[in-house]
Amino acid sequence: MKKISVFILSIFVLSSCHIGQKSPEIFLSNSKFENQLMLFSDDRNVYKEGNYYDALLEIKKTYPIEVSNLKVVPYGENEIILNTVVSTYPALIIIKDNKVIEHIEGELSIEQIVSKIENALSNSS
Repeated sequence: MKKISVFILSIFVLSSCHIGQKSPEIFLSNSKFENQLMLFSDDRNVYKEGNYYDALLEIKKTYPIEVSNLKVVPYGENEIILNTVVSTYPALIIIKDNKVIEHIEGELSIEQIVSKIENALSNSS
């Protein structure tokens, strides 16, 4: 079941991407990230990201707009986007009004990830 939901979410995320149209320069030109969820992905260890995708599917039921603003940042592009170093993958950063309000990283359970995201989004409203 987990593999199926990861596959479905991957298709959902990838279907909104157009190869060759997004580049790091586009993100650089956007100096502000007012309300953004950013998932830092390492394609060398994508199997570790399943719980994050499952948690995002769960959160989407309550916060559909916030999840629709999800950006998946490939390994190696994190410094270009936020001038920050993400050392543990996967990682999820939640930005509200241009400030990081939550930084979740590493291998966590779906429940832990959902709880951290819900707390961040509900406290920032």
